[in-house]
Amino acid sequence: GDVGSQLHAILDGLAARLESAGSDARHLLRLTIALADESDHARAAAVLAQRFADHAPAVTWLGSPLREAGARVAVEAIAASTRHVDGTTGRGDGGALLPAGGRIFVSGQAERGPDPASSVARTMASLLCSAAELGGTPSGVAQIRVFLQPFSARSEALAQITPLFPAGKCPPVILTEIPSLIG
Repeated sequence: GDVGSQLHAILDGLAARLESAGSDARHLLRLTIALADESDHARAAAVLAQRFADHAPAVTWLGSPLREAGARVAVEAIAASTRHVDGTTGRGDGGALLPAGGRIFVSGQAERGPDPASSVARTMASLLCSAAELGGTPSGVAQIRVFLQPFSARSEALAQITPLFPAGKCPPVILTEIPSLIG
């Protein structure tokens, strides 16, 4: 379908996931929206304006190839929940619940290596070191976003990330291919 119908369907599914996590759309804090075709931005923005007329979350827009054939839009969400948890709880739908309290947000700390796997390994070591300096631990990591080039390196990236967390406790990993602007 078109980007509008796809985005409505995604947001309907998100509403159901939020409800099962003790939340709702009014508690959305942030959306990251990836568009396969940036010319769809106006239509997607109109859908968001309609759906979130009373409470608009912060939105980050990306133009990116999408993995699923025919997909025009993908959405990532961060929301507050009233449900109490005793540590990061992974969910089968790709989400995670975190206990209440402060969070550390670290972004833009990519470390270059000779190949994607070593770049991810170096970046994760650096990020965990930065978090530790701020009093954070791996159990407090809510999400990991990896920008890959090429996207075919996703298995190697995941192989560097998952061993850093106890079995079954790896937070959601968002893999995004962004074509390199630097040669």
